[in-house]
Amino acid sequence: MTDTVQPTPLATTDTAALSGAPVASRPQGVDRGAERRRAKWLVERAGQARGGMALTLGLGYASGLVAVAQAWMIAGLIPALIAGDDLDAALIWMAGLAVLVRVALGAASEVAGVRTGQKVTAAVRADVLSALAALGPSWLAERRSGEVVSTVI
Repeated sequence: MTDTVQPTPLATTDTAALSGAPVASRPQGVDRGAERRRAKWLVERAGQARGGMALTLGLGYASGLVAVAQAWMIAGLIPALIAGDDLDAALIWMAGLAVLVRVALGAASEVAGVRTGQKVTAAVRADVLSALAALGPSWLAERRSGEVVSTVI
């Protein structure tokens, strides 16, 4: 009888856990030291993208602040609308401007995130290619070309 993982009542995207199939926390034979070295290597690559990540987070934070201001403006307009009072034209224009600013900040945040991801991807690929070049053609001849290509890509 094999041990199976029972689905938890919490939402999960792990299809093996949902199907009741046995799930191993770590594949057999995986070197923990190698895992730590790879994790350290990836963290070093993330350090190259700190500026881009900070810009992306800052733009998202600014967008959140504008959303709060927009909600405050709309909260001021709704009672006047319900009561049938005259609407403050300046408040309407500011609420509309807040929508445009949020759209612009969201787009800028998205662009910054994509560019940061592209920089990190290019740096990782360059490191992998230089490591493969250092190993030489004899090492590459022992490997399947598809395996090497999928590693680089």
